[in-house]
Amino acid sequence: MDPDLEDLLRAWMGSPVSEDRQRELLSRLRSDADFQAAFVGEIRMHGMLKAVQSAEPRWLSLTEELGLAAEEQSPEEAFSAAFEKRIIRPAIFHKRLRQWAFASAAALLLLGAGLWLLRPAANASAPSLAVIARLGAKTKITIDGRPVHEGDVVAPGRLRLAAGSAALSFFNGATLFLEGESDLDLIAMDRVACRLGRLRLRAEGPATGFTVTAPGAAVVDLGTEFALNVGRDGKSAVHVFEGQVEASLLNGSGNTLSSDLLKENQSARMEPGKPELDRRPQKPADFAKAQPLRAGGLSLDARYARSILDAKPWAYWRFQTLEQNRVLNEIPDRPALKLFGQGVLAKEDADNQSLEFLQSEGATYALMEGLWQPPTQTGYAVELWMTSYALRLSALLCAVNPRVIEDLPKPESREKHLLLLHLMDRSQRWMHPNGSVRMLQRIPAGYGGGINVFSDLTYTPGHWHHIVAQNDGQQLQVWLDGKLAGVAAMRPMDPANPCEILLGRLTRVEKSNDARPFTGRIDELALYERVLSAEEIARHHALGHVLRSGPR
Repeated sequence: MDPDLEDLLRAWMGSPVSEDRQRELLSRLRSDADFQAAFVGEIRMHGMLKAVQSAEPRWLSLTEELGLAAEEQSPEEAFSAAFEKRIIRPAIFHKRLRQWAFASAAALLLLGAGLWLLRPAANASAPSLAVIARLGAKTKITIDGRPVHEGDVVAPGRLRLAAGSAALSFFNGATLFLEGESDLDLIAMDRVACRLGRLRLRAEGPATGFTVTAPGAAVVDLGTEFALNVGRDGKSAVHVFEGQVEASLLNGSGNTLSSDLLKENQSARMEPGKPELDRRPQKPADFAKAQPLRAGGLSLDARYARSILDAKPWAYWRFQTLEQNRVLNEIPDRPALKLFGQGVLAKEDADNQSLEFLQSEGATYALMEGLWQPPTQTGYAVELWMTSYALRLSALLCAVNPRVIEDLPKPESREKHLLLLHLMDRSQRWMHPNGSVRMLQRIPAGYGGGINVFSDLTYTPGHWHHIVAQNDGQQLQVWLDGKLAGVAAMRPMDPANPCEILLGRLTRVEKSNDARPFTGRIDELALYERVLSAEEIARHHALGHVLRSGPR
């Protein structure tokens, strides 16, 4: 790479630049069209998918040259993260197994000398990175000195844990577990810097490539689960429990000095100033544990079922018994749900069970044995309780066109959806709050289009949530834990066609590349051919509570 271009990108990212060097770079930027184009090309390569905010650029002379007002200095997180990796520590990332996909909110414009540049969105709020999924008993955790609690959404900052344990679910799907005294910086959705502590990271799919740095060292995830211990003396140790990582020692400038690929059950020690990793085996028991994000049992008040039945649902499944892989409907003469794959009933308490969707290689879902025609013109509602084991794009419930037998053998056949109820992560397909609940309705059923509503409240993995998604004939509504969390206006729609109800997956196609499988538990599913009132929703939510939290 051209040294001037590299220095310019470093400067844009906030690295110190002398005044003489600034003048040299700005002079070339003004006069060299090829240099301008190369700079823009580097920005645009990482800036076309999705808007995510991050820290401000710190070279004010450059921002003034680009025509950016001081109050608008908020370049995209993706731009920041991508260039730190590409420019500051390129050798660490040369073996990454995933395709770069970094997002930005883009308006590529700058007049003068024909230069186009990324204009950051004017949004002073910090980006959301993760949600606090679990805290151990008596655990106290702060970010930038402010206490945080389970369910809180967190932004970049310095996280400190005095003692105990914590789990953070990042919106890219990674889960970070902490044990004991910890001190680390939350930098981006795929990057943390640990000064002290014991952490364990699970990252797969979109989260692959998550980077954890320590004094003089860095560990890059390559689709794996690994743990890292960082001591007060700055020395660190890494152990791979699954998959593989790229572990590197860094020089004083933060560039790779040496690196090695560590595979499953391999470990290493990393000491600042040393030229190579110490590959002597480490004891797995000395590292942090990864406790599954399982919610405690959902206990329902004795009046809960009666309250639902009094609301006159069209269908109601309690998941209390399983007969020949079928869950019977609580409403007489209404269809049962048939289970396919690894769905099982899970015990919640002495009087309650739920439907559990386990992670598996095959297709796991539940399908209603009959048809329902939701009255889209006069109103309908879907109500359920759910707990997810991960913060991940996944389908809770879909209303799909009936399938004819002749279509089933065709591998290219997909579902035509009329209604979708989704859990979101930080998907780059749509603009929405990270970790929201999504409701989509499209009339007629199809593969694309429709009206969306996203909740402005975040669901928390390992916690039970009460969800109501409904259409009152004029707008779509999403209610989360008794609160109205999202509304979208819509035009009057044609009547919906009769549809099948599919739980736990976007499609029944076994080998679909976009199945969005749900892992977790669903309970007390009800379908209504009317809209629930705010009072009814609040009452139903209040009649449920969690017996215990954490792993069981």
